[in-house]
Amino acid sequence: MWEWLGDNSGQIQIIIALGAIWLAFKGYKKVLEQIQISHKQTEFAVRQEELHLKLNIINVTNQNIETIGKMLIQLPLLQKECKRPLNPMPIF
Repeated sequence: MWEWLGDNSGQIQIIIALGAIWLAFKGYKKVLEQIQISHKQTEFAVRQEELHLKLNIINVTNQNIETIGKMLIQLPLLQKECKRPLNPMPIF
């Protein structure tokens, strides 16, 4: 058996080298696939953060509209208060 291995050692090394190249190529493809998945996840996270910020803007705008509405309701009362004559304080 050792004689056969000695005679065919070059061929065995080539077979082992081809197997190693095949495994390296398969690993390289897996790395590229993982990079692509990572890019997709990053894009998704950016879109999710963008949506979150847009929702925050909508919420703040809604709160501002509610505040302005409350102020407009009180505006006629303030106008009446401003038209009412002031009661001067008596001076002793």
